[in-house]
Amino acid sequence: MNSEHVRLSPRERIFGEKNLLISQLSVLNFHKNLKEYKRFRKEEFLLKFALKTKIEETVTLIDIVDKLLPRVKMYDSKGIEEETLEGKEETKEHLSMESELYSLKQRIAKLGNM
Repeated sequence: MNSEHVRLSPRERIFGEKNLLISQLSVLNFHKNLKEYKRFRKEEFLLKFALKTKIEETVTLIDIVDKLLPRVKMYDSKGIEEETLEGKEETKEHLSMESELYSLKQRIAKLGNM
């Protein structure tokens, strides 16, 4: 097998070396950015985990405080019990959408007459 040689001019050699160095620089920058990205993702995961833990602790504390607070019954102007803070289901039946719209229009009309 015969080997063949290709002669490069000094300009071509410099151009090739420059492109090779630029490529190496790009690969090193990419590698650096990838390491930084992995570090940030790990930090993000740890922060998300810590946040989730804190939220769960907060919800637990809110539930405890809610159980310790006194319960108060609320009444409307007619003396009818509207709802309690205990979260009991209302005894009223759920109104259909049309009756709710009608009720809201009446309340708006009352406020307009005042």
